[in-house]
Amino acid sequence: MASSAIRELLELIAAIDRRVPHVQRAGEAAIARDAAALRARALKRLAELEREQCEYLDASRFDEKVLRPTLCPFCKGAHVDPAVAKVITVKTSWRCRDCDGTWTMAASRVAFAARSH
Repeated sequence: MASSAIRELLELIAAIDRRVPHVQRAGEAAIARDAAALRARALKRLAELEREQCEYLDASRFDEKVLRPTLCPFCKGAHVDPAVAKVITVKTSWRCRDCDGTWTMAASRVAFAARSH
């Protein structure tokens, strides 16, 4: 399922972002490089999945009315704002001021729909 893949990729990216490099440890430079490469691949795949999902939503009779998210899907923080949007749609990027995570409601709706079935 695309929604579980999106959720898992978001969790992977968040875990990589939380990791603090310990430069004094042997092999840490290689681990940091590998983590950065994995993060880049995860972001690329996430973008592909979200684009596919948005294409699906655009082709459907999906209601474009979007509610403002009340919690961050990553840290569950309540300080959530649209990243730069003046008009709110399912494609609006949202940013959490607590953890700096970003997401779209299109991806969140897919994850929610998967959880509610």
